[in-house]
Amino acid sequence: MMANTHLVLEVEVQAGNQAYYNYSLPGLMSLLKWFSDDEKPEFVRGDIGYGTDKFMK
Repeated sequence: MMANTHLVLEVEVQAGNQAYYNYSLPGLMSLLKWFSDDEKPEFVRGDIGYGTDKFMK
C-alpha cells in the first residue's frame, strides 16, 4: 500500500500463522523484479519485521 494514497498495488493472502516477513519476502522480491529500472520505487516501506539485518541485506 502506498503511504497516504490508499492505493493497493498487489495483495497476496496467506494463513494467519504466515504473517512474518519471511513468508512475504519472496512475493515482494517478485513484484519488484516486475518493474523496469525506471519504474522501481526508490524506497519500500514495511513494518518492524522488515527492519531486520536479514531483510535489509
